[in-house]
Amino acid sequence: MMPQALSFSRNCRRGLGFAACLLAFSALQPHATAQTYTFQPLYDFPTSGITASHANGQLAIDAQGNLYGASQSGGENGWGAVFELVDNGGTYTEQVLLYSFTGGDDGADPIGGVVMDRSGNLFGAAQGAANQDGVVWELVNNNGTYAFKVLHAFGGSDGEDPQASLAMDASGNLFGTTAGGGSQGLGTVFEVENEVGTGYDFRVLHSFVGATDGSKPESRVLIIGGTNLYGTTSTGGIGGGGTAWMLTGGPNTMQILHSFDAATDGVSGPIGGLVMDASGNLIGTTELTTPEGLGAVFELVNSSGSYSLKILHQFSGVSGDGATPVKALSIDPNGNIFGTTAFGGTSEFGTVFEMANAAGGYTERTLYDFPGGNNGSDPSGPVLIDPLGNLYGVTAYNTEGVGSPSTFGPGVVWELEGPAVSTTLALTSGANPVFQGDDVNLMAAIATTPANKTVTGTVTFTEGPTVLGTAIVYNNTAYLSVPASTLSVGADTISAQFIPGAANVSGSSNTMSETVNSASDIATLNGGNAFNGNQTVNGTVTATSFTGSLNCLGCIGNTQLGVGYAGSASKGGPAANSLLFGGFPPGSYVMTGSNTFTGDQTINGNLNVTGAVNTGSLVAAGNVRGASLAATGSLSIGGGTAIKQYLSMTDSIKLPRLHKGDCTTFTTAALTGFTPGSSDTIALGIPASFRTGLNESHDRDHDKDRKPGPPIVLGFQAWETSASPGTTLTVQVCNFSNDYQGGAAGTVRIDVFKH
Repeated sequence: MMPQALSFSRNCRRGLGFAACLLAFSALQPHATAQTYTFQPLYDFPTSGITASHANGQLAIDAQGNLYGASQSGGENGWGAVFELVDNGGTYTEQVLLYSFTGGDDGADPIGGVVMDRSGNLFGAAQGAANQDGVVWELVNNNGTYAFKVLHAFGGSDGEDPQASLAMDASGNLFGTTAGGGSQGLGTVFEVENEVGTGYDFRVLHSFVGATDGSKPESRVLIIGGTNLYGTTSTGGIGGGGTAWMLTGGPNTMQILHSFDAATDGVSGPIGGLVMDASGNLIGTTELTTPEGLGAVFELVNSSGSYSLKILHQFSGVSGDGATPVKALSIDPNGNIFGTTAFGGTSEFGTVFEMANAAGGYTERTLYDFPGGNNGSDPSGPVLIDPLGNLYGVTAYNTEGVGSPSTFGPGVVWELEGPAVSTTLALTSGANPVFQGDDVNLMAAIATTPANKTVTGTVTFTEGPTVLGTAIVYNNTAYLSVPASTLSVGADTISAQFIPGAANVSGSSNTMSETVNSASDIATLNGGNAFNGNQTVNGTVTATSFTGSLNCLGCIGNTQLGVGYAGSASKGGPAANSLLFGGFPPGSYVMTGSNTFTGDQTINGNLNVTGAVNTGSLVAAGNVRGASLAATGSLSIGGGTAIKQYLSMTDSIKLPRLHKGDCTTFTTAALTGFTPGSSDTIALGIPASFRTGLNESHDRDHDKDRKPGPPIVLGFQAWETSASPGTTLTVQVCNFSNDYQGGAAGTVRIDVFKH
């Protein structure tokens, strides 16, 4: 079986031929739309050679701005391909074929596009070829080299014909739909669960039965809260026009939120899936409307879990408006919704549209209508929104004119570039000065105007003409650690230059001075050494014994005290007579007999008392222990403030996957009889399982041994919520080092002292 040539009429739905499609839109008139985005074709797929062709489905973007996608034809074998477009300073001139489908056990025609995890692995679904019903696949990324792997091959009873893009949750689990197959042959919802360290497990979450819950799901799944899935079916249901559904976690209970009925609703065929706004309302598109049949944008208004249908916009196919929205919608952080139509627009080749959000109300506007030619025609995937608000997508075709399908080219990748973003860079180091044997830990933090934009790119660190290294920007921050020996002794001027990964982002730079002290400044003295004059020691004096008179900052010599010390590194040992404390270094002191304390005493260590303690005021930064402790004045422990209330609890947690720079939080159950305060002290007891052995890397294949990975360093902190009653404690875990695969479990102890 050879791959079939694609024709434009394939995407002109309901069986219309290409000529009929053009006639259906012959009445369209130009429409002037206020443009807030700048359109540019990023890449035209070649018409000859081994190349991807007719891209379809969703794109993915990495931290360097490189774009990844899939095509429904082309590649080395003509059955479709997965490709990468390399970002060269905002231009995309290089296409890399990462994999070419063979039409065999690996499937064919991956029309849903790709999804990427934080390790750069790519996932997607391909339709069946030969005797197959389709596959879910992964391209495993090993430093830019990709290995293809089939995660699941559909067999009909568990689904067939996966058409939609996959969705991925925070744990790397994959969710999708098949348009056919399942127990009734009417489609399924499935999960490919990521078992960290062991591989992936497939399971069917729901098989559609048609009359009650719908049939032929062709939409991308929406994941909310980690456990609830939302989607649509394009046909079936009580009204026969498709359904909007929710599948809850645990028992996998299917709930029908709305059954579409063309006669009563005026719309049917919700093929593009759903997005959710901040109020829990669901927004989607229908392929058909009554009577025009050109599609609509709808909202399912949420009222305490009950949903009512509201039509937000009916596409008219005139005055530049689009027609036939068949791909998934996308929503930005401000609640604005973006999508594409396969047809319509001034030139009849499709549009990109926005449902602009204003306090929960929406206004539709056309952002771009495709003119054909090198700018493309028939947008064939959902809109990808990058952290800066730029929009990306693909078209299935490009053409210089109207004619038979053979005149239509293999499509383009496009961008609608948003407003300009300026940046400023702050450069700091972990310690200054440092010695030659130390490391210099540099951090470049990037701020944006407008604020809170997430930028991509790299930062290059230099010292004069010497390049110290280049680091990738994650979460607007880049880190670089270099040996201090690579710098000169003395003051060094270090520069950092941010090179943005997007054309509408400006670069920025900054400098700092780092002082490197010579390693010879650290002296080791052996034998008898004489020091003439007064010596100032700004640090800790460590010795095995002391003789003569010793004067140092923060310590008292034995001749000043008139007592004999046993030789010890900490100047400890027993003292047989009474002492007047006044400036001892930290240590553990044992006293026998009766001791009198005059004035305020500060003990930076442990004070063990076998007798009674009688004092006017005692301030202890460490622990105070004794069989009998009598205070004639005030006794304050913990920074000099009395402890009014003490709470101790434990909580068992399991660490999730954390990439470099990521944080996660755990919240305790509500506390009873406890009121939070601004001066409370929280102490965390962290188990050893969270501090050691975190750098084991687990290969997904069973036949490979575990290998130690780079070191993992996690940071922990805790805080109280302000709610009372019902106060909870939150523990935050942050990864400051290398990617951590997750899985460590242990019990955290939390002590709270109320002052």
